[in-house]
Amino acid sequence: MIELLPTLIPIVLIDVLSPVLFALMLVGVGSSRPVQNSCALLVGHTITYFIVGIVAALGLEKISSWLSNPKPIDFVIGLLVGVGCIYAAFRHGKEGDQPTSDPDTNLSALGYFKLGAAVSFVGAPFAMPYFVAIGLILRADLSTSQSLLVLIGYNILYAIPFALIPLVVATSGDRFKHIFEKINLFMIKGAEFILPLALGLLGFGLVVDAVLYFLRGKGLF
Repeated sequence: MIELLPTLIPIVLIDVLSPVLFALMLVGVGSSRPVQNSCALLVGHTITYFIVGIVAALGLEKISSWLSNPKPIDFVIGLLVGVGCIYAAFRHGKEGDQPTSDPDTNLSALGYFKLGAAVSFVGAPFAMPYFVAIGLILRADLSTSQSLLVLIGYNILYAIPFALIPLVVATSGDRFKHIFEKINLFMIKGAEFILPLALGLLGFGLVVDAVLYFLRGKGLF
């Protein structure tokens, strides 16, 4: 499992670059119960993200007939995901993130939990780095329990930067809210450049990996 870290950590960092969850966390900390609501939102998002990962892994495993060794179908899937990453990079670079309507801030903690879960579920089809990570986990010849542990670790690493928001609010009150707003603006501007580039490079690597496999019988990873 440890040998996956050098590959998975950069993918987590790419995944975290999306400013959508960060913006929602700001909505949570701007509510009447900032810590409770933002934590509920993050928990709902993380649990749903993990479940989506399990469902995606089961789907990929079913397609590849639950075989542990990489087969042509695994590289076909990698090729399709790579092309999807490249397409998403070009589309993101041309259109950027579309503005969304502000969610209702007068929600209960359960409402914020559901909001986080809904955003995670709706955004899951576009989480290309997550699907790349799942594909790498499946190809790592791990047991089911080990694969689940790696997937849990991935989701924990993904949630940690966002968990710092309610932690700072709980210890420092409203003093850091304007800093979070500046960070959110920075993430949005940074994502407009970094995210398409990262997705493009990730997609290019997957496409090359698949092409090399079909040409010489061995991929990059």
